This record gives sequence, structure tokens and C-alpha cells, in this order.
Amino acid sequence: MTFETESNYNKIGKYIGAEVTTGKGYHENETVNIARVIFSTAHTTNHTNINLEAFGFFGNYKVSGVSPKFNGNKAAFGFGGSFKLTFNFKVDKTKLGIGLNLGLQTEFGEYSDFRKNASDAGLISDTETVNLRFSLFPFLAFPISNTSTLSLQVTVGYPEGISPSIMLSGSSISGWFSFVPIFEQSSDLITNKFVFGMKYRL
Repeated sequence: MTFETESNYNKIGKYIGAEVTTGKGYHENETVNIARVIFSTAHTTNHTNINLEAFGFFGNYKVSGVSPKFNGNKAAFGFGGSFKLTFNFKVDKTKLGIGLNLGLQTEFGEYSDFRKNASDAGLISDTETVNLRFSLFPFLAFPISNTSTLSLQVTVGYPEGISPSIMLSGSSISGWFSFVPIFEQSSDLITNKFVFGMKYRL
């Protein structure tokens, strides 16, 4: 969630950015490396914040463990968008509140073909190429200088589950980091998918 460093009822910040996701995939022994290119807007007032986002993505999934027939690298690409809304109250200059994220994305390529074929073979159950995303996130945002804001949030939703994140928003550049814990049923271990991103204010 991008927070403008100043509340402004009449001004909308516009951003371009990129995000990289790397780590564990959703199927056994699967790994993923995905890059997203993002255009977004942010409208921040004293008690609300609205972000609109459009993105395209591309990357690679390395499939392993579902079946030897499907092992190997699978290219993926697609696009989507999201709407994020927060409500907050202020204690001095610190904002506390809760947010809602609604998103939609579609995916194409070899990885989508793998999911369809593996599902037809009864090996996996997810076949959707258009995915709805929904989450809620409590957050804390506070200024650390006249031109920068630090925000912390924990996202709970579908399909990512629980995802803590931290974001530093400056007057022109914002950056963030988050991770998604993924429980490995076969080994009772928790592995992670990591997300790194940056936006530039136009």
C-alpha cells in the first residue's frame, strides 16, 4: 500500500514501478521467479487512502515433484489490476487502520498449460487462468522524516494466506519487502516466497 507523505484531497500521486517474486511455488518442490511492471495511483487524505494498480508480469516456474512427465521450466505471463482502500485514525502523525484489497489477474503460457494438463491427469486441482484476489490488512504508518513514511502491514487473504510486509515511501521513490510463509506438508517445514519492489513517483 502506497501512502503519500502528505494528505491532499485534491492531488493524486502517479507511480511506475517493478516487483520481483522469488521462492517456493504452490506445488511440491516447485520454485518461481516472476517480475511485474506496475502503474499505480495513490490518493491520501487524513482518514482514507485509495490505490489503483494495473500490472503486467512475466517469468518462470520450475516444476518438480508433481510427475516426471511435467518436470522442467515453464514460462508464464499475464496482466491484472487491483483496488486498495484503507480507513485509519491518527495519533499525532501516526496512522493506524485496516485496509481492503480486491484484485484480478489472468495468466497465460506454458505454466497455465501445465496446470490444465496436470489437473486433467488428476495430479493437481487448480486450473483457473483468471484469479480473483481478496485480502484484508491491518497497518501502521508513521513519518520518519519530512519527506518519508514507513508503513508496516500484515495481509491475510486469498490466495497468499498470511503475508507480512514493510514499505518505505519517499517523496519520489518507494520500496517494499514482503514474504509469504508456505507450509510443506510432506516435510512439516515452512518455506517462503519473497517479494521485493520499488516505485517511482511521476
